[in-house]
Amino acid sequence: MPPLSADQPLREDDAEFIWLMAECRQLGASVVGMERVLRVFGQSARRCVDTMRDLFRGEVEEPMLNAGLSYHHLFEVAATKRLALQRIGFRMLFLLQRRMLEEAVFDNIVGRLQDALREHGLEPGDEDSLPAVAFADLSGFTGLTREIGDVSAAEKAARFEAIAQRLSCAFDGRIVKPLGDGVMMLFPDAASAVQASLSLVEQSRLDELPPVRVGVATGQVVPRDGDIFGRTVNLAARVSAVAGPSQTLVCLNTRAAAEAAARGLAFQGLGAVSLKGFKDSVPLFAAQRAAAG
Repeated sequence: MPPLSADQPLREDDAEFIWLMAECRQLGASVVGMERVLRVFGQSARRCVDTMRDLFRGEVEEPMLNAGLSYHHLFEVAATKRLALQRIGFRMLFLLQRRMLEEAVFDNIVGRLQDALREHGLEPGDEDSLPAVAFADLSGFTGLTREIGDVSAAEKAARFEAIAQRLSCAFDGRIVKPLGDGVMMLFPDAASAVQASLSLVEQSRLDELPPVRVGVATGQVVPRDGDIFGRTVNLAARVSAVAGPSQTLVCLNTRAAAEAAARGLAFQGLGAVSLKGFKDSVPLFAAQRAAAG
């Protein structure tokens, strides 16, 4: 948002925004904490608003213009639809946020209860169930943009993200963030990450998308502001960078945890590989479906 100036009249929504921030401060939120929340809110809201705008242009305005409607009439006719779609969009965003917040609050309460039980020796720690991070992207995407053009390539990237969204949820994971022609995903365990990654490679092939390459690493992550950080994240990114087209590569921890938890998976050792940013070579394995029988 543009910064406020001393000679600029204060908008009503700006005033309400300031009062809401003050109320959060009274409830114990720090200035730094508020900055973090508002930064993430702003980034997420900007993507939502841009998507709503693109949908309106592509699904409402462009068909009218292609049908021969003048810009003068376009502005008149589109105004009513714009307001209606805005109302629907705002309501859908609210419902989605409320559902996600309910789930997040529940998960937090359960996690705190488990911490309390472990602190009193009433529940053993589950050291074997570590989260797994997967980076997946479309191979040769830069060349693809030159071949079919930016618009068509962007459509393929959007289809890939939609497939990754569906499959990550199917295996109890989620997309942490889109990366243009790729995604970063988080899963509760290694087996889920590997199964989702193999399915993503297979489904993208069926949808005639460019070959997908995936790198998976398992270990502790540091969540912050809706993102994740740490050595596991860095390792997954580096592993994906050396994966070949239609290949899912995993680290040693991922292979061991996935083999112990799931059937139907097989791993081919590739030896130790030198990865950027890692002092020692890292043993890597190519994941695949186990042969039937």
